[in-house]
Amino acid sequence: MSTSNDSTLTLGIPGFSYADLHSPAGLARLHAAFEHELQRQHLGLWDEYHLYRNGASLEPPQLSDLLVRLGAQVGDFLARLFGVRATEVSIEEFGTVLSQIGDAAFGGGIGFWVLQVFTAAILVLAANTAYQDFPRLSAILAGRRLMPRQYRNRGDRLVFSNGIITLAVLAVILLFVFDASVTRLVQLYVVDPQQHLGLDDDIAVRRHRHGHLAAHVVGAAEPDRG
Repeated sequence: MSTSNDSTLTLGIPGFSYADLHSPAGLARLHAAFEHELQRQHLGLWDEYHLYRNGASLEPPQLSDLLVRLGAQVGDFLARLFGVRATEVSIEEFGTVLSQIGDAAFGGGIGFWVLQVFTAAILVLAANTAYQDFPRLSAILAGRRLMPRQYRNRGDRLVFSNGIITLAVLAVILLFVFDASVTRLVQLYVVDPQQHLGLDDDIAVRRHRHGHLAAHVVGAAEPDRG
């Protein structure tokens, strides 16, 4: 049985094939193509990148900002290189990534539908978590005068209805602002875990420092047992 040669399998960028991915010379050409495209489309970003490659010293915030902006350009370049198109049209035509994996693994049988049902259940539980925890959190903050006191009021079903209404209104506003586009709304989900991780790390560091300070104070106050 004959197999296709990598040199005949072209990539999304003209002039390159899959064989170039296994060749140092081909990878060097891809790198040069990326730099040329970056210089042509984003001259200011390319100037910063070129200075950094030549040994320019950057402060940590500047370096982080440069890497984040470069990451977006590298992602776009790789997407075109491998012909990846994640748009509303492609989702309607090919389905989500999980549905494509499920279809390839289970062939559209019962396993495929089990995967879809469990995926939908996870998303429902994730949304339900927000509608349960935000009202409780807002009530606690209202009790400490960090939010309006109306968030402490309970409705007819003994839930913090004002928090639920606020969350629902904010969700509707986001739908209108982002035109109910999943591709645009999912970017907010990327920010949410990072924000939680950052806050958790900050709280852990503060508690760790406070614990060490308390241990030193107690140790200094104890009489010498020697």
